[in-house]
Amino acid sequence: MYGATNRAGIAFAKYLAGKGFNLILIDREMKGLKELEKALKELFKTNNPSIHLIELNQFDVDTLRACIIPIKDLPVKLFINCKNSKQNSQVPLRIRKRPFIN
Repeated sequence: MYGATNRAGIAFAKYLAGKGFNLILIDREMKGLKELEKALKELFKTNNPSIHLIELNQFDVDTLRACIIPIKDLPVKLFINCKNSKQNSQVPLRIRKRPFIN
C-alpha cells in the first residue's frame, strides 16, 4: 500500500489487517510507518498480521524494485495507491499527533 500513513491509507490498512491480510506499507517517512505498524499490531493482536515497511522517497520502477528485493517472495494480491499526487494537499501534521487508530 503506497501512501500508507495518510487518512485513506490508515483506513485501508486497518480494514485489511482486520480481514487477516498481511501488509506491505510504503510511504516517504519511516517514523509514520513504524507508528502505524505499532498501532495495527496492538489493535489486531489475535490476527497478528505480518507487516513489512518500505520507506520510499522516489516512486519509480527501479527504486521500488530495489526496496522490495528482500520481500520479493511474498504473495501480493492487491496494490492500493493512497498517495495524493498534489503535495500541498497532504494530511495536516496535526492529524499525526492523534493515534493512528481509534
